[in-house]
Amino acid sequence: MRVGDGDRSAREQALAAVCATTGLLPGCDLVGRVAPFFAWQDVRRQFDLWPYAKSTATAPRTTCTARTDTGRAIEGVNFASQDYLSLASHPEVKRAAIRAIGTTACTAQAPPRSSAIPRIRSSSSG
Repeated sequence: MRVGDGDRSAREQALAAVCATTGLLPGCDLVGRVAPFFAWQDVRRQFDLWPYAKSTATAPRTTCTARTDTGRAIEGVNFASQDYLSLASHPEVKRAAIRAIGTTACTAQAPPRSSAIPRIRSSSSG
């Protein structure tokens, strides 16, 4: 798809193509191969039709503020997070996490089988 071709408006052209149709990129010239995709992507951005590359500007909650890759702020229900119950921002969950860090280690490596995991389980059951 080439933006500006034919009698269709740019908005119609942006809606007509999908990633699959702009993703067939034969040839060795990498820049030339991706030029049609980027042209299509830019037209979708101009009409606020590019649904990707958003980042949250606030903590993930049921509703949040996010920014598009052009910097425009948007606000609404957050369907993009795995925190749909807002547990990450719940005060009691935060306190429990802080207690757990205080009694165990805060590390990215997996603990040995006999370390903190059983202690956390036993302290929460009592």
